[in-house]
Amino acid sequence: MRLTGLFVAAVLTAGAATAQSTQEDWLGIENEVAVQGYNNEPISTYDDQADFRKMGRGVGMLSISTDGGTFPCTAFLVSEKYLLTNHHCVPGVLKDERVNATKILAVDWLAGFHEPGRMEEAERFAVNPEPVETSEDLDYTVLEVTGNPAGRFPPLPLAATPLRPGMPYWIIGHPMGKSQHISREGCRAADPPMNDNRLRHTCDTLGGNSGSPIIDSSAR
Repeated sequence: MRLTGLFVAAVLTAGAATAQSTQEDWLGIENEVAVQGYNNEPISTYDDQADFRKMGRGVGMLSISTDGGTFPCTAFLVSEKYLLTNHHCVPGVLKDERVNATKILAVDWLAGFHEPGRMEEAERFAVNPEPVETSEDLDYTVLEVTGNPAGRFPPLPLAATPLRPGMPYWIIGHPMGKSQHISREGCRAADPPMNDNRLRHTCDTLGGNSGSPIIDSSAR
């Protein structure tokens, strides 16, 4: 299974007449929306041998502590020590007027947070808040994580797969800072699948999903 894109950088919903914003109170890009009813499910309801649960082991919640409060995003391992997330999470949280923060105090990556209400069971890894690489225009950030989590939480491979309208996707992340969820019902590439260097799709996401991997569910 391969990743078709980096992560949720911007979610556009061309032709979705009932799309509505869900971002008023949570950190995240405004374009994250629910499309024709919310279909983002807790991953814990599925068998732990399901393909998407295996893929999701390398996906965790990014907890961003600032002098304006603590906010959730998602990040996933792409190597033994590097995480991928959105620029608007780190360092872009400092530009979000709703947050009103002037500095990032700490960043942690919580892996294995699968069961609702049981965040304390997740493994917490410290993350260097200074990006290894970042781009505001492309809305991505590479961060270095400590503690060698890759031995227990396998990295997800990246791939430059040609995009096609209607490609089936999974998005695995932590909407609203909740336990790991998956968006798969009606989740596919839009037509056209790209616009202004942004992957377009019809998958449901919420604040906190920022940084989630977009997975080509047909590539097995």
